[in-house]
Amino acid sequence: MRCLDVRQQCGCQVKEDALITFEQCEQINMDYCRKKNFAVRALRGALKFLAPLL
Repeated sequence: MRCLDVRQQCGCQVKEDALITFEQCEQINMDYCRKKNFAVRALRGALKFLAPLL
């Protein structure tokens, strides 16, 4: 029974951590991406291109 109690505590901690993370998140849309610096956008594009090769 002790093992079951530990699992329930871990499950509650995961839920609490997820809720805290969701509160801190912000939605990313096209306007957010367009406002970024050109160098940042170029670097992201290069990484997206090279990622499958790694």
